[in-house]
Amino acid sequence: MTIAKRLAILIATSAAALLLLSGISHHQMERVYEATNFNSVQVVPAILLLDDLTVNFSRVRIRAYRHVLATDAKAMSEAEEQIRESRANVDRLFKEYEARVLDAEDKRLLEAEKVALVEYRTVINRILELSRQNKKEEAKDGLRAAMPAATRLSAAFAEHMKYNADLGRKSAAEGAAAKDRATWVAVGITVTALAVMSVLGYAIIRAITARVAEANQLAERIAGGDLSR
Repeated sequence: MTIAKRLAILIATSAAALLLLSGISHHQMERVYEATNFNSVQVVPAILLLDDLTVNFSRVRIRAYRHVLATDAKAMSEAEEQIRESRANVDRLFKEYEARVLDAEDKRLLEAEKVALVEYRTVINRILELSRQNKKEEAKDGLRAAMPAATRLSAAFAEHMKYNADLGRKSAAEGAAAKDRATWVAVGITVTALAVMSVLGYAIIRAITARVAEANQLAERIAGGDLSR
């Protein structure tokens, strides 16, 4: 093989290694970006929505207690207005979450929360009606009886947030794994390319050295008057 061909192979190998490294790095960077973007665009907003739902649900509970403990019509009216406000926020947040449901399990958890919310609201509506009628002791008994329903809804929100947090951890782990794979693939390609280029470079150097040695020997013979070759 001529020196020119060996040089061409060396250049082609270098170019191919660089292109391959660039392509793999770009692909793995996309994977890492997708994992990071999934967390920032999907997981974190979902957890924040669920946290807002929990806060507004807690406000409904607190304001229901205020309504029952109120002794005058004005205080009950204010508490009822605040309850309507918190309920409206809960309904709005549920709609916002519905628009960003991630998968079947996410939807199942959301539906379970809706069922628990309907159950709790049914109980609270009865309690508020008793409170409006100034049947305060019965209303207080109702609040105590409503605790299991409230606990179930709070547990549903907590389970849902945990699911989203697990999704985030899984996505982050996939991003880290993609980064590790990209690193090892890049190292493998680099080592292989260096080995091939070293072999070709060594062969080219030997070929050039041999040609130079032949030229020197020929020059020495000519200088000595030997023109036979």
